Amino acid sequence: MGKNISVEYTNPITGAQTLTQVTVDIERYRVDTELGATENFFLKATASGASPIMENVDDLIADLLDGRPSGIRRNVSQSLIDTAFTSGGTTLNVLPAANLAGFVANVPCVLMDKYGNVKDWFIPTAVGTELTIPATGEGALLVDGNVGWIVQQAKSFASPLGENSQPGIKAQLERPTMPTGVSGTGSVATGITVAWTKPADAVIRYYDIYCIKATIVPTSIEPNSLASVADREASLASTGVNLTQKFDQTTMELAALDAGDYFIGVIAKDAEGMVSINESSIGWSAKITIA
Repeated sequence: MGKNISVEYTNPITGAQTLTQVTVDIERYRVDTELGATENFFLKATASGASPIMENVDDLIADLLDGRPSGIRRNVSQSLIDTAFTSGGTTLNVLPAANLAGFVANVPCVLMDKYGNVKDWFIPTAVGTELTIPATGEGALLVDGNVGWIVQQAKSFASPLGENSQPGIKAQLERPTMPTGVSGTGSVATGITVAWTKPADAVIRYYDIYCIKATIVPTSIEPNSLASVADREASLASTGVNLTQKFDQTTMELAALDAGDYFIGVIAKDAEGMVSINESSIGWSAKITIA
């Protein structure tokens, strides 16, 4: 049975504080229907007007059911030192065996004591039942290691700053409405004069305007793209805005306009900067050709 939680958020249309009911529940999924098949557990949150949010909580569920973690963390290659290691050595004996625990040659590894404190990093050159380590250089392991210390292979995690991040329920509900009617005309010499239709949202304080040279409308704006006009006050007119620079996707810098096809994107924001703000979807213009 799900748990209903009252969440207060700012209604983007009126700017008033509003309550919504968010249902939080645990959902269980199996790879197939056979008895004993691997199960995955997700914490799922749903609310009217927002897309469901799901977080994998397999490790947490296992810890709760176990009372105390008794195995290697899922999807992470870990072993324990099986024979005391001396700084600068070339062989690190581990249990479970390195090749059975999923270690891969030339991938950085970290050595931690039994409390999880990082002692050093190293890069194994070969992986068998033990790890082969260079005696010198950046890949060397230059600390002593005790029996029972933890060896873990480095693992990449998706950044929450990227476009693959998912807005939470509150952030979704507070997201400003997308600007519409984006248009523009001009030339290389005079720049592109832009206009758009402002949403009625009371929370909108700024607009970011992007100028992208492309033959087809972009599907997204990269997180490190630069706006041709950043943080334009919502109180200012949304017509007659002149752009003289485009975002160069090769140099990742603003550059002067040149002849070609462009698309103008406008984003509404409820705060200035890049942290703790809510942004609208991108309102794109039709293709604008200048000479």
